Amino acid sequence: MGKRSGLQRRRFFMPSSGSSSPARLFRNKWRGHRLKLCKSIKAMLEQATARNTGALNLDTSRGFASVGFAAFISSFLTTSALPLAVTARDVLVGSASTVFPRRDLFPLPRISTWPAQVDTGMQSDGGLLVLANTCVAALNHLEQGMPKSATTCSRNTCTTAKLSVQLHVCGRVARFCDRLNDMLGENFDYIGAFQKYEKTATGSSYEQLRGDDVDLPKKAATCDPSTLVDPGLWQEVCRGGTVFPENAGGHNHCPLSTLGSARGEYIKLTCRELRCGKLRLRLQACGSAKVFTAPKSTPGHQRKIWDGSLISTWAATPPKPHRLANPSAFLDIRVQPGEALYLSKRDASTFLDVLAVPPVLQPWLGQEPITLAELVQYGGFTAKEVVAFVDDLQQDSELTMALSSDSLLFPVHSVWPMGFSWSSCIAQSTTLGVLKQAGVHSSQILSLEHDLPASQRELCAVATDDTLFFHRSFRHGRRTLQKVDKVFEQHGIPRNRAKDVSLASKMTGLGCDISSRPALVEPAKDKISQAVLGLCDVLERGTSSPAGMSAILGVLQWFCLLQRGMFSIFDKVYGFIVQEPRAVQQPLPASVLDELFTWLAVAPLLPASLERQYLSDLLACDAAPEFGFGVSALSCGPKQVESIGRLSERRGDYVRLLVDDNDEPEQPRLGTAHRLPVKKSAFRTLISKRLRWRRTQACWSVTGSCSR
Repeated sequence: MGKRSGLQRRRFFMPSSGSSSPARLFRNKWRGHRLKLCKSIKAMLEQATARNTGALNLDTSRGFASVGFAAFISSFLTTSALPLAVTARDVLVGSASTVFPRRDLFPLPRISTWPAQVDTGMQSDGGLLVLANTCVAALNHLEQGMPKSATTCSRNTCTTAKLSVQLHVCGRVARFCDRLNDMLGENFDYIGAFQKYEKTATGSSYEQLRGDDVDLPKKAATCDPSTLVDPGLWQEVCRGGTVFPENAGGHNHCPLSTLGSARGEYIKLTCRELRCGKLRLRLQACGSAKVFTAPKSTPGHQRKIWDGSLISTWAATPPKPHRLANPSAFLDIRVQPGEALYLSKRDASTFLDVLAVPPVLQPWLGQEPITLAELVQYGGFTAKEVVAFVDDLQQDSELTMALSSDSLLFPVHSVWPMGFSWSSCIAQSTTLGVLKQAGVHSSQILSLEHDLPASQRELCAVATDDTLFFHRSFRHGRRTLQKVDKVFEQHGIPRNRAKDVSLASKMTGLGCDISSRPALVEPAKDKISQAVLGLCDVLERGTSSPAGMSAILGVLQWFCLLQRGMFSIFDKVYGFIVQEPRAVQQPLPASVLDELFTWLAVAPLLPASLERQYLSDLLACDAAPEFGFGVSALSCGPKQVESIGRLSERRGDYVRLLVDDNDEPEQPRLGTAHRLPVKKSAFRTLISKRLRWRRTQACWSVTGSCSR
C-alpha cells in the first residue's frame, strides 16, 4: 500500500461510532490539564502583583481625603478574603478585554483607563480607578445575588450599554470624592470613627446637664396649636381620657435621684424654664420622668430631652404624622432639562417649646420634683413667686399656708415635650396648618401616601419643624415665602433665621443635599462622610456591638431611601443587630462584613437625578421564588409611561389590562385600579430567566433593576 495522506490517516483512526481515538483522548486530556495549570499560575501571579503593588500605583503625595479613602480600599482588597474583596481584586488586575462582546449588561468589565469625559480636578486618576472598579465589582457581586464565593470578572469588550454604565460610575465616583474632600479636607482619619455610633447606641453620647447651655426660647408656649392643628385631631387631644385612657398607668414619680452639682444644674435649668413659661408646678402629678441632655451641632449648646418612654406607653397610640416627608419624597420631583428650579427652606426655632399643650394633659408630663427651698435658693424666687407657678393650689387656701421649705413640687410641661409620643404628630399637623393658612394646597405637599399633584409649579416637603419648598417661578416663590413668614409671626412661631434658605440653587434638608444645577438630591456630605469613616473603621476592626451596628445601619438605610434597590444589600446584618447582649462587642460574621463593604463600594451611586426622563417603553417585571425573573415591554409613548410612573403601590394603586378572551377571571383586590387600554398580548417578552439558585426576593428585584 502506498503512503496515506494526512486526511486519510486521520480518517483511518476514526471508528464508525464517531468517538475519538485513545491517542486523541489522551492528548486532549493533557491539553486540558495544561490549560487549567496555566490559568491557575496566571491568577496566582496576578493576585501576588496586586498584593505587592496595592492593586494600583496610587499617588499618595496629593493631600486629599479621597486619596486616603482609595488607599484604604486598595489595602483592604489585598488582605481581605470577603467575596466582594476577592471579586474586586480580579477586576483590578484583570487583563485587557479581547473576547467578543456579549449583549448582557452584566458582568461589567474592568475600567482600564479613566474616561476623558469625566473631569478629575486635582484628584489622582489611580485612586479614582480603584474606587470605580471596586464599584463595578460590587455591581457584578449584586447581580450574582451576593454569593459566598467570589465571582469572576468579565473579559468581554465593552458594548455601548456597558460603556454608558462605566461612564456613569466614573462620574458618580468623581463627584463622591469631591464631596469627601470638601468635608474632610486633607485627612482621612477613620480610626476610631465607629465609636460615634457605639456611643449613640449606648447613650454615652449624652452630656452632663449644664443649666445655662440648654437652648430655650425667649418665651415658651406662644403658639396655640388649636388654630392650626386639624380640628378632629385637636378635639381628640383635648377630650379627657382619649390620650390617657382611664385605665392608663400613672403616679410613677421619680425620686430625688439627681444629687450634688448635677442637681444644682437641673434646678438651674428648671428655674430658666419656669421663667420663660415652658414649665409650671404642681403638688400632684400623674406621671414624671427624668431629664437628660444631648449636644447640639452648635458647639457648647445642649438640647433637653424629657425621657417620656414609660409615660408614652400609658398613652394611646398617636396617629401617624400626616404627610411626613422622607428622602423618597424628593424622587417624585421631575425637572425638565434646562428648567429653572428655586429652593427654599423654613425652620421653626425650638418648635416644640412654643407649642402650648392643653391643661388636661399637663399633669401627665411631669419631671423630677424640686423642693420649695431649692427653687428659692437656686432660682432667686421668693416663696410668693413660687406659689404663683403652682396650678393645683389656690393661693388663699390653707394648703398655701401649709407649704414649707421641704414641700415637693413637680415641674410639669406647658408645651409638648420632646420625648412624648404625641409631640411629633402635633408638631407636624401645626406646620401643615401654617402652610394651609399661607395658601399652600395640601396636594402640593409631597407624601408617599398621597397622589402626586397634577402640576409641579410649586411643591413642598414637611418634616415636623422643617419645611422645604421647590419653586419653578421666582416671583411666585417669593410671594409664598412672604405669606408663610407672616403666618409664622401671627401665631407666635419664631423662625431660625440662620437656617433660612430663600430661592437658592442648593439647600440641605432631611439629611440630604439638594441642588438645582445639576438637579440632584444626594446624602448630606457631612453625614455621608462620617458614615464612610465609620464603615472603614468597623471593616478593619471586624467587631461591633449589636447596638452600635444598629445605629449605623439606621443611617445607611436612611440614605437607601434615595435608591431603594440598595436595601437588597442587607440581609444577615438584621440577624446580628438583634443579638443579646446588645452593648457587648462581638466579631462580625463574614456575611455581615461583606454586606457593609458592598454598601460602601456602591455608596457613590446613591445620588438621584431629578432630571430623569420617561422613555416610550413600559416595562413590566416580576420575581417569583418558584420560577425566577421575567420582564415584558410595551411601546406606548412617554405620556402613557409617565401616567403609570406616577402611580404608587404604597398608595394602593395597581394596574389592570383589558381582558382578553383567554385570560383568567380578574381577582378582586384592595386599592385603586387603573385600567391600561391594552391587552396582555400587546406586551413582548424581553427576559424569562428561570431560577438557578436560591435568592432572597430583594436580590431578585435588584437583579431585575440592573438588567433594565
